Amino acid sequence: MDSVPSRTDRSAACNAPTGMTSGTIQDFTTLPLAERLPAVDAFPTYGADPSESTNDTLLLELLHQQGMATTTINNQLVGNASVIAIKPTAYKLMNNNQPVSFSQVVDQTLSGKIKMGYCNPYICSPGLDFLHTLLWISAGHNRDHRPLTVSDIEKTKVNTSFQLFQKYITSTTPTYIEMIEIWKPKPDSFDAVVMGYQSFLRLKQEPGFEDLVAVPFGSPQTSPLAALPWTTATQQEALRRFASFAVSAPMQALARQFDYGTGIPVPREARPPKANGELLSQEQRQWKQRKDSGHTVYLQLLIDTSGSMAEHERLKKLKRAISLAVNTINEGHQVGLISFSDRPVRQLPLQPFDRNSKQRLLAAVQQLRPEGETALYDGLAVALADLMKARQADPEGRFYLLLLTDGVRTQGLELRDLSEIVTQSGVRIIPISYGQVNENELIELASIRESTVYQGSPEKIQLLMNDLFQTNL
Repeated sequence: MDSVPSRTDRSAACNAPTGMTSGTIQDFTTLPLAERLPAVDAFPTYGADPSESTNDTLLLELLHQQGMATTTINNQLVGNASVIAIKPTAYKLMNNNQPVSFSQVVDQTLSGKIKMGYCNPYICSPGLDFLHTLLWISAGHNRDHRPLTVSDIEKTKVNTSFQLFQKYITSTTPTYIEMIEIWKPKPDSFDAVVMGYQSFLRLKQEPGFEDLVAVPFGSPQTSPLAALPWTTATQQEALRRFASFAVSAPMQALARQFDYGTGIPVPREARPPKANGELLSQEQRQWKQRKDSGHTVYLQLLIDTSGSMAEHERLKKLKRAISLAVNTINEGHQVGLISFSDRPVRQLPLQPFDRNSKQRLLAAVQQLRPEGETALYDGLAVALADLMKARQADPEGRFYLLLLTDGVRTQGLELRDLSEIVTQSGVRIIPISYGQVNENELIELASIRESTVYQGSPEKIQLLMNDLFQTNL
């Protein structure tokens, strides 16, 4: 229950161990959540970052849908809620001296009047809560308050509404912690961001965010404690004792000091009936298939293959991570691969992703070898040139450069040589810090195009690459 975490203390956010500095669960489309859980004793006590609000009730439903039985230890440890945090200037345009509703925020986003971001609903529970509420309202059930059904979300009206909404979304990141990190130094990046209420209250303590307004929505978040199938009887008894301690009066008072359990009422028109795991899983799949709203995504992989990538099996584990993560890429998007050591090498030109190009990408990845120095910005220049050429041909596309490096630049161009080009490129650069890097320089690079730096390691790179591919492609 601490403040919004810094870039270096976010490694366990959003319910599961992860390779991201900001944390994720895994892509459920490629790996069942039940298989993704680590060999620990209970849920949700396996590394959740309290600043990343988690609707554990939704996550339990997904576990049950995937066939995992859980044993409830305690139904509620602390309370929380999902909210849309809105800048006061945007809020005043909508409210006419009345409270702003969830539907009004959606309408303002659809009209292009506010810049909104939310997190990946496969990875971030408030994102899933948001998606479910959005689809429920699109189906018209905010008027009759009937539950959303699988048949509802397959209707043309609902799909059309969702795709139109996605067209106007400013950004989607794996978790909302990244958006907070982008928002704090650049308040104009967003007018509204989906997050947990506890994090909203902590963010209001940051300079320039004191007047943020919360629009609550979604299902109750109660932080239940449940044992997993491999939890022993002894461990369950320890969990019961922990639960008794957590719900004691002194601990609940402490929780309220850190903005847990303080509560914010959710209006009925933004509070869908409880969803089961089958429906939530289908909503995630629909999001994955339609999230790009007809836009082609162009992703250039820029991989450091300098000699230091041989250490700690960095390159070997990266190869495996990419080989698994490609399964999350939607066909039709374009993917390319450039490596760099002493000089950049185009291993695979940007090309539409399908079964054949997938095999070419996998083959190119397996041919990478660690050797030489680190001409980082020479590689960046080549990757940017290819993406900017693609942007000339498809101005409506979405352009990303995923940079992974384990060291500092040792030769060639410098960041100052490219900063103006990065600014004008229209490319969002996503750096991954994979070793002894100049993180301040990577932060500067990321911030030019309103992105953030991710912290990788050989142990966590598989989850990280999967989550980034799943979110962006």
